[in-house]
Amino acid sequence: MKKSVITIAILTLFILFATSGNYNPAESAVGSMAPNFTISNADTTLSLQQLRGNYVLVTFWDSAEPQSRIANMQYDRTKANYIHIGINSDRSQAILGELCHIDGLDATLQFHTDADSPILTQWKQTREQLHSFLIDPQGTIIALNPSTEALQAL
Repeated sequence: MKKSVITIAILTLFILFATSGNYNPAESAVGSMAPNFTISNADTTLSLQQLRGNYVLVTFWDSAEPQSRIANMQYDRTKANYIHIGINSDRSQAILGELCHIDGLDATLQFHTDADSPILTQWKQTREQLHSFLIDPQGTIIALNPSTEALQAL
């Protein structure tokens, strides 16, 4: 009897601890409010909050992850009704500067952050799985990795 009670108590505690991490909804999911951040480069300090009222596309990318780099270039070159912000997680700001030059990017809206940055954590991004998020004028995430055709339809 005593052994059963201890086993049930341990199992109950295990279940409570295992499910407690899933209580908060994913902050970077389609349909949720976009997590705010403030980020700077040599030319600009920008917060997502100050861009409310506009469609905003936030692209997380890294040169070691080719799909994210290509997507960032395509989004930067697409002329549509949105503001594109690129957030790069390469080893240094200097690498980002070179990549902006090589890829022909608008360097004023490309930002560098460390691989263990709170921004990446808040948006649930890892170097192996980088995404782009389309945010509507009210601050809600409305698409993950949208096509350039969808962006041009805004």
